[in-house]
Amino acid sequence: YGGRNWEYLSGEDPYLGSRLAPAFVTGVQSQGVMATVKHFAFNEQETKRKSENSVVREKTAWELYYPPFEAALAAGAGSVMCAYNSVNGYPACGSRELLVDTLKGRMGFEGFVVSDWGAVTGADALDGGVDMEQPADVYFRNATDSPVAREAARRVLTSIFHMRLDEHPGCELPCSKERASNQRTADHMELAHGAAANGIVLLQNQGVLPLKPGSVQTLAVLGAAAEARDTMNTWGPGSPYSGGGSGHVPAPDVVSPLEGIRRRAAKANIKVIADTTSTNHGVTALDPAEVVSRRLSSLEKALDLAREADVVVVVGATTATESRDRPSLSLDDNADDLIMAVSKLKPTIVLLEVPGAILTPWRDQTAAIACLFYGGERTGDAWASVLFGDIAPSGKLPIMLPSSETGLVTPGLGTVVYDEGIRTSYRSPTAHAAYPFGHGLTYTAFEFSRPRAYTKGCEAMVCVSLRVTNIGVFAGREVVQAYLYFPDDTNGAAKMLRGFQKTSLLNPGAGEDVILNFSQRDLSTYDGVAHAWQRHENVVIFIGSSSVDLRNAVTQKDTAKIKKTNRRARSSTSFEGAPSDGGLMHSLRHLFLGPAVEH
Repeated sequence: YGGRNWEYLSGEDPYLGSRLAPAFVTGVQSQGVMATVKHFAFNEQETKRKSENSVVREKTAWELYYPPFEAALAAGAGSVMCAYNSVNGYPACGSRELLVDTLKGRMGFEGFVVSDWGAVTGADALDGGVDMEQPADVYFRNATDSPVAREAARRVLTSIFHMRLDEHPGCELPCSKERASNQRTADHMELAHGAAANGIVLLQNQGVLPLKPGSVQTLAVLGAAAEARDTMNTWGPGSPYSGGGSGHVPAPDVVSPLEGIRRRAAKANIKVIADTTSTNHGVTALDPAEVVSRRLSSLEKALDLAREADVVVVVGATTATESRDRPSLSLDDNADDLIMAVSKLKPTIVLLEVPGAILTPWRDQTAAIACLFYGGERTGDAWASVLFGDIAPSGKLPIMLPSSETGLVTPGLGTVVYDEGIRTSYRSPTAHAAYPFGHGLTYTAFEFSRPRAYTKGCEAMVCVSLRVTNIGVFAGREVVQAYLYFPDDTNGAAKMLRGFQKTSLLNPGAGEDVILNFSQRDLSTYDGVAHAWQRHENVVIFIGSSSVDLRNAVTQKDTAKIKKTNRRARSSTSFEGAPSDGGLMHSLRHLFLGPAVEH
């Protein structure tokens, strides 16, 4: 439901965030721009974001929420922005436990903490760990000659000097000319196209994709989102291409899905017919009977077009924006009703443009579903490339798409207790997924060899190697995923993502060796009593294509201690590899096949 989920890198997993955040920080700072990591911490909802109090246990904090921040700091991020909300009863922008003891102490952050806009509520926030007040020095104005103020200034200068911004500032503040410059070069546009296309997640496919000119003569494209334009209002509701709020970057020349599909279909001699009328357009001031009448009329028009087509494409979207959470997980413009109706008439492909989780009540009667998490201004070209097989889909879900809203964590009011702990998403034994975390299909199939674990010659604590082979008829990429189970951690989750690697583009029959490295941290869980990460000797490593599609397992025998060090482990530790139909897989399958996948 989170209104700002579309802005964030971590999805629903700490390990995923800890892999993506450093790449982003490194890329940004390589251009002479300081990266600010935000919002620290537990700023997981927009509802009452300036007044809600997040109550979080230590184990939950360190295992689920802190790892992406730690990874960003290790990558050299210059600053961290503290959040509006309170944490365990104290304002995040002023909590010594959060900013001084945890961030600057245990995490070893040497840069500076900047407040969210107007988040500082008193001069004591400086002593509480905030180093820079924004947007103006309302409370810090008179604190210029105290030891804590000098320490804050030292931290700001440390980040500036670390990046050599004193010598090479890049632009003259406020950098108006540079910020207003047009970066839409041909290379950048092609990069945007490729990034969006490779981010598309194919959720299901009954053989209708990729579209084949010989079997499709007429293609109907329906849905208001199919021809939507981006909003030029930064603080508006957002669009199907970019969410609203401070993170919105307007795209006046966006390629809509209809435009991209129509252009590509012409090359294949496929006729495109379309209806992109919004069923909500101009109805807000009408009486309920007139609203129903207009929506029925619009639906009938869409159904008439669907009857003329061989295949129907419905583009469904929902928007999100800063300062408020989404009221539901349904699509906008009554797209769910449209999908339900046309999919009873013709093979229907659903293209989703969404900021996060949505419901798919029509999934069992559609021919194919693909999902794109706000693809930017080349969205239409990206859809066309995947629909016609120019680019094989290779994205994987960074979140779980639930089968219903039952049992989901929703925004709270006042004091928000994170009593679910780490048992969210695929880590929850009670969640029911329509499409599980890590899921994503392509136009081919892959076979995984039996994995082999080893320590000799491994630069990490443990390495696992396997071969991935394309056994289908199309070229494609696979993302190998590793989920670890810690039997001795009775308060932990049944499985935790601790590794993944994407293969290169593999032609039919081709294979590639994949090596997954596991550090001491990867093989550990957090002990809230000891206040430290504890290395486990008893670990099961599951290898698969998603959090549910787990194909093989490797077990570590508890016959020898691995020296608890960051250096390479000795080879005395014993491992066993178990085939997918082995006894270990059978006995543990009930732990790993949840959340249940409902169809």
